[in-house]
Amino acid sequence: MNEINIEKLEDLVMDNSFQDYVAGRNIVAVKKWEDWIQQHPSQQKEFDTAVQVTKVLLNARKKEVDIDKELSLCQILSRIEKDALEQKPLKRTMFSTWMKVAAALVVLLGISVLLYFATQFNLGFNNETAFNELIVPIGEKAQIVLADGSHVWINSGSKLRYPTNFNQKNRTVYLQGEAYFDVMKKKWSPFLCNN
Repeated sequence: MNEINIEKLEDLVMDNSFQDYVAGRNIVAVKKWEDWIQQHPSQQKEFDTAVQVTKVLLNARKKEVDIDKELSLCQILSRIEKDALEQKPLKRTMFSTWMKVAAALVVLLGISVLLYFATQFNLGFNNETAFNELIVPIGEKAQIVLADGSHVWINSGSKLRYPTNFNQKNRTVYLQGEAYFDVMKKKWSPFLCNN
Protein backbone atom coordinates (compact mmCIF):
# COMPACT_ATOMS: atom_id res chain seq x y z
CA MET A 1 0.00 0.00 0.00
CA ASN A 2 2.89 2.39 0.57
CA GLU A 3 3.59 2.58 -3.17
CA ILE A 4 0.68 5.02 -3.65
CA ASN A 5 2.08 8.53 -3.73
CA ILE A 6 -0.29 11.50 -3.85
CA GLU A 7 1.50 14.59 -5.04
CA LYS A 8 -1.54 16.46 -6.32
CA LEU A 9 -5.22 16.32 -5.62
CA GLU A 10 -5.83 15.84 -9.34
CA ASP A 11 -3.83 12.59 -9.32
CA LEU A 12 -6.07 11.14 -6.66
CA VAL A 13 -9.33 12.27 -8.28
CA MET A 14 -8.33 10.92 -11.68
CA ASP A 15 -7.29 7.49 -10.30
CA ASN A 16 -9.84 4.85 -11.40
CA SER A 17 -9.52 2.75 -8.24
CA PHE A 18 -10.13 5.88 -6.14
CA GLN A 19 -13.26 6.62 -8.19
CA ASP A 20 -14.40 3.02 -7.55
CA TYR A 21 -13.76 3.54 -3.82
CA VAL A 22 -15.86 6.73 -3.72
CA ALA A 23 -18.66 5.14 -5.75
CA GLY A 24 -18.50 1.94 -3.66
CA ARG A 25 -18.39 -0.16 -6.83
CA ASN A 26 -15.37 -2.31 -6.04
CA ILE A 27 -14.73 -4.04 -2.69
CA VAL A 28 -11.01 -4.35 -3.44
CA ALA A 29 -10.73 -0.59 -4.11
CA VAL A 30 -12.67 0.24 -0.94
CA LYS A 31 -10.36 -1.95 1.16
CA LYS A 32 -7.26 -0.54 -0.57
CA TRP A 33 -8.15 3.12 0.12
CA GLU A 34 -9.42 2.54 3.66
CA ASP A 35 -6.12 0.84 4.49
CA TRP A 36 -4.17 3.62 2.78
CA ILE A 37 -5.85 6.47 4.74
CA GLN A 38 -5.26 4.61 8.02
CA GLN A 39 -1.57 4.42 7.18
CA HIS A 40 -1.42 8.11 6.08
CA PRO A 41 -3.52 10.10 8.59
CA SER A 42 -1.55 13.30 7.85
CA GLN A 43 -3.18 13.41 4.41
CA GLN A 44 -6.74 13.13 5.73
CA LYS A 45 -7.68 16.67 4.72
CA GLU A 46 -6.51 16.24 1.12
CA PHE A 47 -8.15 12.81 1.00
CA ASP A 48 -11.53 14.21 2.16
CA THR A 49 -11.33 17.02 -0.39
CA ALA A 50 -10.58 14.51 -3.13
CA VAL A 51 -13.59 12.41 -2.05
CA GLN A 52 -15.86 15.47 -2.27
CA VAL A 53 -14.54 16.47 -5.68
CA THR A 54 -14.86 12.90 -6.98
CA LYS A 55 -18.45 12.66 -5.73
CA VAL A 56 -19.32 15.82 -7.63
CA LEU A 57 -17.72 14.42 -10.78
CA LEU A 58 -19.42 11.04 -10.41
CA ASN A 59 -22.83 12.66 -9.85
CA ALA A 60 -22.32 14.76 -12.95
CA ARG A 61 -21.48 11.60 -14.87
CA LYS A 62 -24.64 9.86 -13.59
CA LYS A 63 -26.75 12.61 -15.07
CA GLU A 64 -25.15 11.77 -18.38
CA VAL A 65 -23.80 15.23 -18.86
CA ASP A 66 -20.97 15.49 -21.32
CA ILE A 67 -18.21 17.23 -19.39
CA ASP A 68 -14.50 17.55 -19.55
CA LYS A 69 -13.18 16.01 -16.32
CA GLU A 70 -9.99 18.02 -16.24
CA LEU A 71 -11.78 21.29 -16.94
CA SER A 72 -14.40 20.54 -14.28
CA LEU A 73 -11.74 19.58 -11.78
CA CYS A 74 -9.84 22.80 -12.46
CA GLN A 75 -13.02 24.83 -12.07
CA ILE A 76 -13.90 23.12 -8.79
CA LEU A 77 -10.40 23.57 -7.41
CA SER A 78 -10.29 27.22 -8.43
CA ARG A 79 -13.68 27.78 -6.77
CA ILE A 80 -12.41 26.13 -3.56
CA GLU A 81 -9.27 28.29 -3.62
CA LYS A 82 -11.32 31.42 -4.36
CA ASP A 83 -13.66 30.70 -1.45
CA ALA A 84 -10.71 30.12 0.87
CA LEU A 85 -9.09 33.41 -0.18
CA GLU A 86 -12.32 35.39 0.14
CA GLN A 87 -12.84 34.31 3.75
CA LYS A 88 -9.54 35.76 5.01
CA PRO A 89 -10.08 39.37 3.86
CA LEU A 90 -13.54 39.33 5.46
CA LYS A 91 -11.97 38.60 8.84
CA ARG A 92 -9.35 41.31 8.25
CA THR A 93 -12.04 43.76 7.20
CA MET A 94 -14.07 43.08 10.34
CA PHE A 95 -10.94 43.43 12.47
CA SER A 96 -9.86 46.65 10.78
CA THR A 97 -13.37 48.11 11.11
CA TRP A 98 -13.35 47.42 14.84
CA MET A 99 -9.86 48.91 15.12
CA LYS A 100 -11.04 52.09 13.39
CA VAL A 101 -14.03 52.38 15.71
CA ALA A 102 -11.83 51.81 18.76
CA ALA A 103 -9.30 54.41 17.56
CA ALA A 104 -12.07 56.97 17.03
CA LEU A 105 -13.41 56.32 20.53
CA VAL A 106 -9.95 56.72 22.03
CA VAL A 107 -9.46 60.04 20.22
CA LEU A 108 -12.87 61.30 21.39
CA LEU A 109 -12.16 60.22 24.94
CA GLY A 110 -8.78 61.96 24.85
CA ILE A 111 -10.28 65.21 23.59
CA SER A 112 -13.02 65.02 26.22
CA VAL A 113 -10.51 64.52 29.03
CA LEU A 114 -8.34 67.36 27.72
CA LEU A 115 -11.31 69.74 27.56
CA TYR A 116 -12.46 68.70 31.03
CA PHE A 117 -9.08 69.44 32.59
CA ALA A 118 -8.73 72.64 30.59
CA THR A 119 -11.99 73.96 31.98
CA GLN A 120 -11.43 72.66 35.52
CA PHE A 121 -7.89 73.92 35.88
CA ASN A 122 -8.00 76.84 33.45
CA LEU A 123 -5.02 75.58 31.46
CA GLY A 124 -4.83 78.75 29.44
CA PHE A 125 -6.61 78.05 26.20
CA ASN A 126 -8.04 81.51 26.54
CA ASN A 127 -5.57 83.88 28.21
CA GLU A 128 -8.00 86.76 28.28
CA THR A 129 -9.89 86.86 31.56
CA ALA A 130 -13.27 88.55 31.59
CA PHE A 131 -13.87 90.91 34.50
CA ASN A 132 -16.98 92.22 36.19
CA GLU A 133 -17.05 95.53 38.00
CA LEU A 134 -19.37 96.49 40.86
CA ILE A 135 -19.59 100.19 41.81
CA VAL A 136 -21.49 101.00 45.01
CA PRO A 137 -22.79 104.58 45.15
CA ILE A 138 -22.29 106.73 48.26
CA GLY A 139 -24.92 105.99 50.88
CA GLU A 140 -25.53 102.38 49.76
CA LYS A 141 -23.99 98.99 50.49
CA ALA A 142 -23.82 95.82 48.35
CA GLN A 143 -22.89 92.17 48.66
CA ILE A 144 -21.85 89.55 46.13
CA VAL A 145 -20.81 85.89 45.97
CA LEU A 146 -17.74 85.35 43.74
CA ALA A 147 -17.22 82.41 41.38
CA ASP A 148 -15.13 80.52 43.97
CA GLY A 149 -17.88 80.83 46.61
CA SER A 150 -16.29 83.70 48.56
CA HIS A 151 -18.78 86.23 49.96
CA VAL A 152 -18.02 89.99 49.76
CA TRP A 153 -19.81 92.90 51.51
CA ILE A 154 -18.90 96.20 49.83
CA ASN A 155 -19.17 99.54 51.63
CA SER A 156 -20.59 102.71 50.07
CA GLY A 157 -18.43 104.66 47.64
CA SER A 158 -16.36 101.53 46.81
CA LYS A 159 -15.58 99.75 43.60
CA LEU A 160 -14.81 95.99 43.21
CA ARG A 161 -13.33 94.53 40.03
CA TYR A 162 -13.27 90.70 39.90
CA PRO A 163 -12.87 87.97 37.24
CA THR A 164 -15.86 85.96 36.09
CA ASN A 165 -13.81 82.78 36.72
CA PHE A 166 -10.68 82.45 38.83
CA ASN A 167 -7.61 80.60 37.55
CA GLN A 168 -5.88 77.86 39.55
CA LYS A 169 -2.76 79.86 40.46
CA ASN A 170 -4.49 82.58 42.43
CA ARG A 171 -7.75 84.40 43.00
CA THR A 172 -7.10 88.11 42.51
CA VAL A 173 -9.68 90.88 42.93
CA TYR A 174 -9.19 94.67 42.76
CA LEU A 175 -10.77 96.94 45.37
CA GLN A 176 -11.00 100.72 45.65
CA GLY A 177 -12.61 101.60 48.96
CA GLU A 178 -13.75 99.26 51.76
CA ALA A 179 -15.09 95.71 51.75
CA TYR A 180 -15.39 92.70 54.06
CA PHE A 181 -14.39 89.31 52.60
CA ASP A 182 -15.51 85.87 53.78
CA VAL A 183 -13.04 83.87 51.66
CA MET A 184 -13.48 80.22 50.68
CA LYS A 185 -10.30 78.42 51.67
CA LYS A 186 -8.38 76.81 48.85
CA LYS A 187 -4.92 75.61 49.82
CA TRP A 188 -3.34 75.80 46.38
CA SER A 189 -5.00 79.02 45.19
CA PRO A 190 -4.43 82.07 47.45
CA PHE A 191 -6.96 84.90 47.54
CA LEU A 192 -5.37 88.30 46.75
CA CYS A 193 -6.93 91.74 47.01
CA ASN A 194 -5.09 94.54 45.18
CA ASN A 195 -5.75 98.29 45.17
